[in-house]
Amino acid sequence: MNTTTIERTDHEERTAQPAATGDVPPSVQCRRRRQRRGPRRLFAGVLAMLTAATAFATTAPDVAEAASPYRQISCTRLAGSGTYSNPYRIGAITQPTIVVGCRPLTSGRGFNTRYFSFDFRRQPSAGSAVMTYYQRRNASESGVHPRISSGPWTVKNSLSARYWRSGSLEGFYHLTRDLRPGQYRVGAEKLRSPLSSLQTASYNILIVP
Repeated sequence: MNTTTIERTDHEERTAQPAATGDVPPSVQCRRRRQRRGPRRLFAGVLAMLTAATAFATTAPDVAEAASPYRQISCTRLAGSGTYSNPYRIGAITQPTIVVGCRPLTSGRGFNTRYFSFDFRRQPSAGSAVMTYYQRRNASESGVHPRISSGPWTVKNSLSARYWRSGSLEGFYHLTRDLRPGQYRVGAEKLRSPLSSLQTASYNILIVP
């Protein structure tokens, strides 16, 4: 049976044990497995190409745009200041969008969270997701967790984000098929204590409509 590797906020990894299913009828177990795996499988198709997409981060923007099936934006080119009241503006998400090269988050109020706004113009697909991912240079760099809000309301908190890893890339993501069309804000957060980490790795943001 599959297990899932997740990351605690103190950066210790553990393995989540599958829940006992002895008292659940087989037909219900199958239905639950389909419900759990369906969106993840669709999203996995996007994640499978993340390594190739990340390679475009060091390519000239016009070349990257032509060569990649994604809309790719440099974090430094986004309008806004990254604060809650003036987030970096990604705009309408009509295709998988990657924001690359966001500078590390550091400890301290006002520095440990950066905000990005985006719009779902249509109902998100079954494989829709928002993800922060990165590549650590050393063990002292902590992870970046995404929190999604709509107006003043948090709709997906950072502690509930799912952990993902493939090779040297890792990150956290939320499935967003249950969100309605509209404007949202993703907060990229540093959760690890400054006693063990002063900053995160540089990170990217992936949004799948």
